[in-house]
Amino acid sequence: MRDDMKRHGGLQVGFRLIAYRGWVNGNGKASPRLMRPILHKSIRRVHRWVGLTIGPVIVMMALTGAVNLFRSPLEPIIDAGLLTVESCAERVPLDRLAANARAVHPAAALDFIKITAGAEGSARMPATRVRFTDRDSVYLNPCTGAVLGQRARFGGVMGAVEQLHTMRFGENGELRGVTAICAILFAVFLIGGGLMMWWPARGRGVVGMLKFDARLTGPARSFNRHKTISVYASLVLLALVLTALPLAFDWAQHGLYALTGSDLPEKPPKSIVANSPITALSMESFWQQVQLLSPQPAEAVLHFPGKRPDAPLSGYLIARDHPHENARGDFYFDAFTGKVLRYIPYEASSRGHQLYYWTNSFHTGSVGGIPGKAMLLAAALSVPLLAYFGISGYLRRRFRPPAAGSADTLSVRVNRIAIEAIDIKSFEFKSINGALPRFTPGAHISLRIENGLVRQYSLCNGPDENDRYRIAVKHTIDSRGGSRNLHDRVAVGDILSISAPRNHFPLQPRAAHHVMLAGGIGVTPLMAMARELRDSGASFEMHYFAHSIAHAAFYDVLSGDQFRGKVSFHFDVAPADMLAYLRARLPNYQDGAHLYLCGPREFMAAVDAVAAVSWPPDAVHVEHFGADPMASAGSRNAFEITLARNGGTFTVATDKTIADVLADNGIASMTSCEQGVCGSCVTRLLAGEADHRDAYLTERERKTGDKIMVCVSRARHGGLVLDV
Repeated sequence: MRDDMKRHGGLQVGFRLIAYRGWVNGNGKASPRLMRPILHKSIRRVHRWVGLTIGPVIVMMALTGAVNLFRSPLEPIIDAGLLTVESCAERVPLDRLAANARAVHPAAALDFIKITAGAEGSARMPATRVRFTDRDSVYLNPCTGAVLGQRARFGGVMGAVEQLHTMRFGENGELRGVTAICAILFAVFLIGGGLMMWWPARGRGVVGMLKFDARLTGPARSFNRHKTISVYASLVLLALVLTALPLAFDWAQHGLYALTGSDLPEKPPKSIVANSPITALSMESFWQQVQLLSPQPAEAVLHFPGKRPDAPLSGYLIARDHPHENARGDFYFDAFTGKVLRYIPYEASSRGHQLYYWTNSFHTGSVGGIPGKAMLLAAALSVPLLAYFGISGYLRRRFRPPAAGSADTLSVRVNRIAIEAIDIKSFEFKSINGALPRFTPGAHISLRIENGLVRQYSLCNGPDENDRYRIAVKHTIDSRGGSRNLHDRVAVGDILSISAPRNHFPLQPRAAHHVMLAGGIGVTPLMAMARELRDSGASFEMHYFAHSIAHAAFYDVLSGDQFRGKVSFHFDVAPADMLAYLRARLPNYQDGAHLYLCGPREFMAAVDAVAAVSWPPDAVHVEHFGADPMASAGSRNAFEITLARNGGTFTVATDKTIADVLADNGIASMTSCEQGVCGSCVTRLLAGEADHRDAYLTERERKTGDKIMVCVSRARHGGLVLDV
């Protein structure tokens, strides 16, 4: 199609980590206020390797945590025969329930009895749970006293999920500290370290961190997803980590009491052991006494003393009007007289107590109702997504195929050359060593020509034709070697080297309607799009501007029956009349529509000016095929660049580009067109003022000042600090 490349929709292609804030002084030296490159590099390495090492554990914790959010409603359904019974008005005394439980589980002493009230008016009610000191539980029908079954501490589906989430394996749960340690590493190095790296150099760049760019592909897409998802999820994930710590560590629980200025819980009071034998309080009497504290509690746990004669009867209850599911009020009774030794309702307890149990409820999704659960679920499910995009992006960067011209490029034979219009030839390539990679409409290939020249050309055949690639090239008067070589020297049968297809200008699959505007040879990428949309039955229209029919490539195809009613031709429209002409004929924006534009710079500038009136920026997708005249205009002063990740300061001479200097020092950069049009080499600019000479960045992106095209752009004055 053309000598050079590419731009779409106003967002960069590439992958960069947003590193640190700072400025460059007038001598071009990095200010001491900048985070030192070695520190940034260290954070990046630690972030990466912590993610790769503990990532599987974190993903497992997140997925099991997501399931645990719905344990309360799910478990009674999964184990209905064990955990629920038909409702009744009268309950069997607790002493009988305990006796029946001991009969089937005589190996251990009784620990506690848990009584849960059912929902009012429900046909079923929860079973009564009797737990023993070996952590096995017996479930009984509170209406009849019948044993429903037994279960170990982490028995059942949901119990196994909880065990995985907490890593309580071994006799005493020896591995439970692993999850807490991994959570701390996750918070510090993955959440904290990631935000430190990605926070933009300027506050205005924060908005860009919150946007998903649907048009990016490859490593750039993975990085954009990884960064943006993490920004949205980071606060919730950090809150989940912080609320997990008090559950795992005593020091964290005590820290909550200290944070609120509360005293630590007092030691349990003691029962009064009488000189003369007194019969210990029965379990049913204990339960009746508890109900005097809070009639018909939503949940109560009655803990029975061990062998110590002065141990009290203790437990907790949760009132029916509880603010959250862990709003516990602790109580202690004399085991012999039934006297209340201590009872502190939740609402009267210390702030430390309330905060501790509130964090329990927040961590398990019991705060905020359905919106609260949805928020935690979204955060939990973001973790595997972050892992996928982070790892896939790293692997793609680590094992990225070499650029065009390397040993791993595709070798193709020129199978056919045809004249499509005045000064326009099409070239058909077929593979000589296997099948050609599939491509999508809007994709391009990099073609190695002569003397190291690499140029990008859009594929214009349909993506269903996977046995060939077809490009169209216009022979331009000011050719720098690309179109001239192809038109004058390439013949049928020649062997050429190309790259695999890449797509920076894709169709938007969710668009309700597609509007395509082509100027001259700019029809090339739109041809593949039109074929795809026609075959899929999608709604579209194309407007093709050319000097005349003789100058319109693919006129016979586009004017034929297969595109009848879809393509409009506009010939010999004077540049001076273009704005008025477009205002009259460019369709106004309709909800769900997307606009695709490719053509000469003047043509696209006119379309952009008209479209800006009614088309939102996110619905306009642009591809340049001509280098910006500013790429080689103006003065070319020497300047210095400082590299944040790799370290070091280098001078860019007047006859060198930033990309040249990076390559001279063994630092790879994603260059392709080397004319500032394809977007491959967009690099994060951390400090300094760029002299933008590209045709890729929008004016808004240039004003933001945090991106630069290293293949053509330079420093306006002073020096630049790059996230490289």
